[in-house]
Amino acid sequence: MVTVEGIKWHYNGRKRTNIGRFPNQLYFTVKAATTNAHIVRRSANYPPSVWSHDYLESLTNKYVGVKHETTLLGLKEMVRRMISEDTVVENPLATLELIDDLQRLGLSYHFEDEISTVLKMIYICYYEAREKWNRLDLNLKAVGFRLLRQYSYHIPQEIFDDIKDETGNFKACVREDVVGMLNLYEASFLGVEDEKLLDGVREFTTKCLREKLEKNDTVDQSISMLISHALELPLLWRVQRFEAMWFMEAYKRRTDMKPFLLELAELDFNIVQGIHQEDLKRSSRHVLVWWDGLCWNRKLSFARDRLVESFMWAAGANFEPQHGVPRIHVTKLISLVNVIDDVYDVYGTLDELEQFTEVVRRWDVNKVEGLPDYMKICFLGFHNTINEMAYNTLINQKSLVIPYVKKVACVREDVVGMLNLYEASFLGVEDEKLLDGVREFTTKCLREKLEKNDTVDQSISMLISHALELPLLWRVQRFEAMWFMEAYKRRTDMKPFLLELAELDFNIVQGIHQEDLKRSSRHVLVWWDGLCWNRKLSFARDRLVESFMWAAGANFEPQHGVPRIHVTKLISLVNVIDDVYDVYGTLDELEQFTEVVRRWDVNKVEGLPDYMKICFLGFHNTINEMAYNTLINQKSLVIPYNVIHWSAMILRLADDLGTSSAELERGDIPKSIQCYMHETGATEEKARAYIKSLIMEAWKKINKERMFVKSPSLQIFLECASNIGRMGQFTYERGDIFGAPDDLYKSHASSLLFDPKS
Repeated sequence: MVTVEGIKWHYNGRKRTNIGRFPNQLYFTVKAATTNAHIVRRSANYPPSVWSHDYLESLTNKYVGVKHETTLLGLKEMVRRMISEDTVVENPLATLELIDDLQRLGLSYHFEDEISTVLKMIYICYYEAREKWNRLDLNLKAVGFRLLRQYSYHIPQEIFDDIKDETGNFKACVREDVVGMLNLYEASFLGVEDEKLLDGVREFTTKCLREKLEKNDTVDQSISMLISHALELPLLWRVQRFEAMWFMEAYKRRTDMKPFLLELAELDFNIVQGIHQEDLKRSSRHVLVWWDGLCWNRKLSFARDRLVESFMWAAGANFEPQHGVPRIHVTKLISLVNVIDDVYDVYGTLDELEQFTEVVRRWDVNKVEGLPDYMKICFLGFHNTINEMAYNTLINQKSLVIPYVKKVACVREDVVGMLNLYEASFLGVEDEKLLDGVREFTTKCLREKLEKNDTVDQSISMLISHALELPLLWRVQRFEAMWFMEAYKRRTDMKPFLLELAELDFNIVQGIHQEDLKRSSRHVLVWWDGLCWNRKLSFARDRLVESFMWAAGANFEPQHGVPRIHVTKLISLVNVIDDVYDVYGTLDELEQFTEVVRRWDVNKVEGLPDYMKICFLGFHNTINEMAYNTLINQKSLVIPYNVIHWSAMILRLADDLGTSSAELERGDIPKSIQCYMHETGATEEKARAYIKSLIMEAWKKINKERMFVKSPSLQIFLECASNIGRMGQFTYERGDIFGAPDDLYKSHASSLLFDPKS
């Protein structure tokens, strides 16, 4: 990544800009020539929004109701039968091409379970081992490689070794297979860093496909259209909803087109479009009230009003029908980002922006005093909105729905209701005063009921006494199960089969825990002897069973035997450290020991007494070993932040490629392209090529992350994060169409959100 830190050069004699808004701190410094006495504010002269609030409110969609849902279900069932046919394994290419069509038509989200099952079968039969690759033709290799990598199967690049001859050149037969070469081109974009073969494949196929187009050297016009489309932007980088719009038209022209599949694609597109329209209406009302409440329409009049464009980003990142609430939140978030972007790019001076950046970095409302009024308004609106979103998300994810206590007398009489209300109150978070009051009220009333023996059922009294001792949320599940089985036996509505199941399951799990405890005993004994702690730290407690109970209490499910052993070791470690502090160490020794632990540096142990050296080194080595083993065994969990970083990189660089020329003409700040030109002396053409290469490298990093993601929730996260990069490339492909939408962009927006497919 190019860095031009510390370079000072004059640009419009005015201001410094930090392009640290895009990752890896591509930035430069420009001398400020203005003073606070006379600040000339610029205006980007943004045109008003194309779509008014009244227009959005007038939107209607006829694709709602039972009729269309019934048709949709019928068509989906036909597709399911196709995916699940017996010929899946016998004809894998046809199955893979069907999955590819479903993805490009925007339908794959309906069939994720079926697709995952089929791909697993195909992987085992054709792609799992090298000896199986040799039987595959070019198309099957390329399409399978792309789809399987997309679904987190690690197919090595060596699957394409045989497309080159002994001299390292691509075989002539590859050039002649136009469809195979197109599939190979698309597959090459699933490459990761240092996969030189795939880099070569991409360069070779790009060159050959361009030549085919220029010479009009393809048999089928529909293939020419696919090649032209792919060379414009590969499939992996495209926004799914826009790709579906385009591909439906291309699919109509295919000789093997299946009418029912096209009907399903168009119907589903229109139904989802209707859902998006309703989301957009809600966004319009919500954002309008929110924007007015912040006074930004009057106080920050220089900023863009781009509601529909912001919503398109939200829908592009996550279009599925069930994600309406996140779409509204993301629309607000992008509207916020637009304002901040305009503050930096258009309105703020160097000094103001440096102060504003520091206030945002600290995220402290007490630091706004030195800001100009418009920045105070901007930051406080930004701060309050983000914090509100975070709070609402916390509340919604915990499903805290507590009924308002209107009639205390009524609540007092409902003992079971009051007990449930008491337990519910412990799910409160900070500053929920109502729940604090509920907890105090129900605790007092339930104690009075017990003291007066004022309950109808003895089993209810037992539950109240148990709850007042410790609420359910705070109890260890295994111990609670033991207690509750006895309480459950006394209930008049007890179901014998449920009690039998509980007791049987408890006993089976107990047996598993016993085996885990045996393994822990052997494992910890060897480990303890290896550390010499039994001789060198004889003052410390031997509490294996107690440590294991903590581990089993923390995670009792049968499948977590290995974590239980690790946690048992960890708690044994903590016991030793506890005894060092509470029993054996002097004040001076403990202060030194604390500092060494804080630094986590084995080079700092020299001043410690021998027993503390032994203790720290054993502690240090064991923890590091656990961390290493966890990383090795749980690779799939170490991804999300990198994905956000690289997706943001793609967005930032795509923005620069699309907007820098127009922004420079109107007096805006230089971007990454100009930074590279200034540092290296390169032409604009070469600078643009370099920035495009950075986008390619960012995609490789995302692809690498994708290969190790197995968790469904993390797969969803990765796809959503990747879609941000896709939206960036789509939006800025033809210039600053976000700031100043052109007719084609307006057409895309209308087709996506407003105009149903006929």
